[in-house]
Amino acid sequence: MPGGRYRNRSPSKWKHSSGKEGGWLMSDSYRTKSGDTWDLIAYNELGACKYTPLLMDANREYIDTAIFSAGTILNIPDITRSAVVKNLPPWKKATT
Repeated sequence: MPGGRYRNRSPSKWKHSSGKEGGWLMSDSYRTKSGDTWDLIAYNELGACKYTPLLMDANREYIDTAIFSAGTILNIPDITRSAVVKNLPPWKKATT
């Protein structure tokens, strides 16, 4: 989870959740640069494009924006293992 592949994230900003399901959490904000898109922000800030729907859901007031201008402040949602699993379609969930 925390590590060097997240270009704009310092590992010191990550914390382990104390919830019973556990997982790593990240809660922060991001100031857009001119030309940013949802998937690019999700990739750079959360580590994968698959988090784009979660990023968009956390920033409903900008849902109609496709390409951002500079200076928009977006909320970066907390990502937990359990939240990610709950949002996967049935065909992508691991079977045990």
